[in-house]
Amino acid sequence: MEDLTNRGVTVLLTTQYLDEADRLASRVVVVDHGRAIAEGTPAELKRSVGGARLHVTLSAEASHETVVSALAPYVAGTPLVSDGHVSAAVNGEKGLATLVVRALDSAGILVDDVEVRQPSLDDVFFALTGQAAAEEVAA
Repeated sequence: MEDLTNRGVTVLLTTQYLDEADRLASRVVVVDHGRAIAEGTPAELKRSVGGARLHVTLSAEASHETVVSALAPYVAGTPLVSDGHVSAAVNGEKGLATLVVRALDSAGILVDDVEVRQPSLDDVFFALTGQAAAEEVAA
């Protein structure tokens, strides 16, 4: 299919695999319960739900105040801290994961995992409907 689209052929693709739609489609229509609820390029739809997000898994519970204070220079708003996981909107600064690990380490907080990622079409579907795409619900 990529070969066809690369040659300029218009293809109507219906899929529940949103990563496939993101990779192949120049325009996407999000359908929920038979109704079109959003339409645009994959980039436009992803921008509509916000920018990059930081996700951190802590090695052990840490004080909410300590985590929030350590991350304050790197996040937009107040991070969500729950059950050893931290999530926050970020501006996507270069080297952000390194800066975050250093800040948490300086605060005495051990980290098991750090991820900075841009929104996906799955995030768009969830933001629009409040539920995961069908493939994830079935899993």
